[in-house]
Amino acid sequence: MSATELAWAAGFFDGEGSTYIVTTRATEKNKRLNDRKVLCMEIKQADSFVLERFRDAVEAGTVRGPFRKSSWPDHYKDQWSWELYATSKCIEVYGKLHPYLSPVKRAQAAMCMDLMEEYQDSLRRRTYK
Repeated sequence: MSATELAWAAGFFDGEGSTYIVTTRATEKNKRLNDRKVLCMEIKQADSFVLERFRDAVEAGTVRGPFRKSSWPDHYKDQWSWELYATSKCIEVYGKLHPYLSPVKRAQAAMCMDLMEEYQDSLRRRTYK
C-alpha cells in the first residue's frame, strides 16, 4: 500500500477509530474461548465506502453492516463498522499506521499493547507453574 494511502488511513483512524481490549467468555456453544483477552480496533460510520477504503489500505479487518439499534430515532442513519478482533493483526496494523498517527493515538495504542503483553506474560507464567 502507498505511503499516501497509509497516511490517509492513519488520519482517519486518529479521528474516528478506537482501540480496546475485550474478554471473550466461554459459552455452551464454544467452550474453548475460556475467558481470553483480545486486542481490538474499530471504526463506526454511516457510510461503508470509507471503511472499505480503510480496510483496503491496512489490508486487514472486516466491514460489517448496515445495522441499527431499535432505540435509535428514525432520523439516525444505519451504521457500518470496520472491525479487527485479533491481537497479532492489530499489532500489525499499528505497525503500518504508527509513523502517521498523532502522539495521542500512539499513546493509546501503546497502552493497550502493553496491557496485552502483561496479560500474555501472566498466561505464560501460569502455564509453567
